[in-house]
Formats: sequence, C-alpha cells, structure tokens
Amino acid sequence: MKTIIVIPSRLGSTRLANKALADINGKTMIARVLEICKKTCLSNGFDLLLATDSSLIADEARALNVDFAMTQSHIKTGSDRIYNALEQKNLLNKYDVVINMQGDVPNIEDSIITNAAKVLSLEPSADISTAFYKIDRQKAMEPSIVKPVLCFNNSQQSGAELEVAKALYFTRALAPYNAEQYFEHIGIYAYRMQALQKFVSLKQGELEKYESLEQLRALENNMQIYGFVTPHKPISVDTQADLTLARQFIV
Repeated sequence: MKTIIVIPSRLGSTRLANKALADINGKTMIARVLEICKKTCLSNGFDLLLATDSSLIADEARALNVDFAMTQSHIKTGSDRIYNALEQKNLLNKYDVVINMQGDVPNIEDSIITNAAKVLSLEPSADISTAFYKIDRQKAMEPSIVKPVLCFNNSQQSGAELEVAKALYFTRALAPYNAEQYFEHIGIYAYRMQALQKFVSLKQGELEKYESLEQLRALENNMQIYGFVTPHKPISVDTQADLTLARQFIV
C-alpha cells in the first residue's frame, strides 16, 4: 500500500510554549522527529510531509530536505491539519495509507511507525490503526494516561508476529474495571485514505467532548480502530518535566 507519513506541528502549545522548537541536546524536537521519519521512509518506501503553521518549523524541514505544507493556525486537530496539507499538495488520490505522526515524540522507535501501517494490511476491516503499551494499575489510575479498552479475541488470526487488538473504547478513567492488565494508548494513527476523508467530515461527538479524545469521534461513527502492543514507549513531550526527561535520555 502506498504510504505517506504526515507530521502535524504547530508553534502554539498550551502547556509548553514553542515545544516543537525546544532544544534537545543540540537539535530541536521537530528536527529529531523528522530525522526518525526520514530514515523510516527511506527504509520502507514511504513518503514524508510536514504540515505546519510556522515558518520557523518549516525551516527545520527545509534544512533536512523534507517537503512541507503551510497550514492555518486556527485548524483545531492534527487530523484536520494533515488533511489540509494533503489537499494543498494534491495528494489525496496518491496514497492508500496516511500515518499521523506526532511531532512531540523525539525518540519513537521505527517499529512503532511501520507496525502501525502493517496493522492495516493484517486487519482488512480496520479503518484506523494505532499502538498500545502495557502498564500497571497504579499508572492506569492517572487521568492523563489514555486507556484503550481492547478485545484480543481475533488478534492472532492476522499474524502471530504482532499482538493485535480491536479498540472498543478509549478513556481517561480506570478501565476496564478490575482488569488484570491495563494499556496506555500511544498517540500514532495510520488511516486508510478513505477513513481519513470520512473522519475529517464528521462532527465532534459527545463522548469525544466528555473525554477530550479525538479518536472517539471515529468509534461513535462506527469506524473500526485496531492496534498492536509495542514493548517500546516513546517519550511524549507535553510539559517542562517531559522535556527535561527527554534531554536526559536522548543523546
């Protein structure tokens, strides 16, 4: 399947100002994400595009010879920004799969990106794919941790090399109740192009408003989300503490 990685990156951030340009040991955060994605694309035949509202962020892409599209600051979600960028570049009919790669995960593993795309090949009924990471109950009690409610019943029909599950729901609450194992949602999405086009046309749903989770819009409209369990958890930089952690662990 013809695949493109699109990184939506805006300059404004409510919790950490200008975080895309934050320095992590000599490189900006967005430059580190771009470098990882560029290597993944070269190894797998994917294409790469940055969608941004900032000329400063665009300069980081230009320095790495990565294509970019300038999008408006008022665009609310990453998915909408990605769609707008693809539309600008006349790419909506060129690709089968669009990977929504977050611009604030400066140490994400290549396998997370490639496996997100692979799930769509393994699960024909999947509209969207993503990733999950095993956590303990104490960690799952934190509202900032998004927990997927998963069904593994058919996970091994598609391929034993990946532990694949269907997502029934996503929540900030502790769920499922009294579970033996909890999972944290890793914020990467691979869309079939038709699914992305449908998703951006949908109105915000009530569950999405309650939980402040964009992916619930898809589930509320009968779209199918599958994902795989990854042993690697990337650092997601949302706060100054996250940035300090990234500077400690990323060389």
